[in-house]
Amino acid sequence: MRVLETQRLLLKPVEEADLGLLLDLQWDKDVVKYMKFSPLSMENQKAWIKSLGKNSLAFTINFKKNNTNELIGLVTLNNIDHLNQRASWGTKLKSDLQGKGVGVETALIIIHYAFHYLNMQKIYADILEDNISSQKLTDRIGARQEGLLINHLYHNGEFKNLVLVGILKDEFYNKNRNELIRLGLIKQ
Repeated sequence: MRVLETQRLLLKPVEEADLGLLLDLQWDKDVVKYMKFSPLSMENQKAWIKSLGKNSLAFTINFKKNNTNELIGLVTLNNIDHLNQRASWGTKLKSDLQGKGVGVETALIIIHYAFHYLNMQKIYADILEDNISSQKLTDRIGARQEGLLINHLYHNGEFKNLVLVGILKDEFYNKNRNELIRLGLIKQ
């Protein structure tokens, strides 16, 4: 088994060949309703992929089925800070797969990767306050609210609050140990 893989999901580093499908995802109205930035063009996508490296990583989320991989989303680690051992994370997932456990499984894979392989001590995210599904996901994996930024982002014609969440390495493994074992990400 590869490092970023479970029975049903494979996370692969983004390649230029993925950009068309990722752009379609960026333009899906059900996906972008909680994104903190506007959909991009192909030129923006190409510039973004070239910017990946030391301080940010991006992986496509792929369903493994019938010896093929179907791209269903994107997960990123951003603001990777090796000195302070922290990084932020974000996920975009096809709207028809939201609420089916794929987001939680993806979060477990990428956060385990950040803690175990990148030696991070903290993972954090910021979420639009009205994005209840993302808040439920972060609650489920044990992240806690660390702050609330009032009227912090102008989104879809109005100012919105951002919820700041975070989880420490030991908290993550204490909360998710059994699920990580079940997914084959750690041993018993």
